[in-house]
Amino acid sequence: LAAILAAALALGCGSAERRLEAATALRHGGDAKGALAAYKELLADLGEGPLPEDQAEVRWKALRSAGDVSYLELGDYTGALSYYRRIVSLHPGAKEAYEARGVIGDIYRDRFKDPLAAIAQYADVAASDSPEAPRYQLEVARAYLAIPRYEQARTEARLLREKWPTHELADEAYFRNLLLVSAANNVSIASYPSLFSSVVSVAAHDLAAPDAWVYNPKPPVEFGAFGLNVDVAWRGGTRMVVTGNSFAA
Repeated sequence: LAAILAAALALGCGSAERRLEAATALRHGGDAKGALAAYKELLADLGEGPLPEDQAEVRWKALRSAGDVSYLELGDYTGALSYYRRIVSLHPGAKEAYEARGVIGDIYRDRFKDPLAAIAQYADVAASDSPEAPRYQLEVARAYLAIPRYEQARTEARLLREKWPTHELADEAYFRNLLLVSAANNVSIASYPSLFSSVVSVAAHDLAAPDAWVYNPKPPVEFGAFGLNVDVAWRGGTRMVVTGNSFAA
């Protein structure tokens, strides 16, 4: 009780940092609604415009805390989304924005049962330079697997292996029953990720039957598939006839 009373006094005056601490004390004291009201008041005073670095950090923490309280403690998922989206808007391309996108994706997936909206958020992080990009590439593959869109799930799992061939999450994708397929190199040299044990390696054959698959009992190349003069979709809505192991895979 004393801590809550002290927090209430601090909310009436003091710096932004003190007001943030006071709001967090209300939350830790079990007053989620009071904490959210305090975060809202602080955010209203800080506004949406540019701020000095220390106040910008306070605003981010208040937004994140308001989103977390709304999401985890009050069950207001729509309200939570609004706070996380403000973080994305205020910190484009920053760690804070990618963290917020991940939570937005989780809310769409787990609470609104909207896997495509979740995939859009996860894919944005996966395409970034965030250290969490491999994790969210795996989340994209998992989400497609759950829909189920198996071909797209395989494609996303293959992207995980190709972009981060030594990352432990690539092996996790394999152990979660995602089939990872990679083309072997077009020349006779070691090529990765096709040589990894958790990846199916494919090379081109020139048999007249395009649907024929050839199994090789002596890897590293495990399968042969049609890859000679393959008609494929290309950039700009065009088509092109191409040859190579990539198009067999």
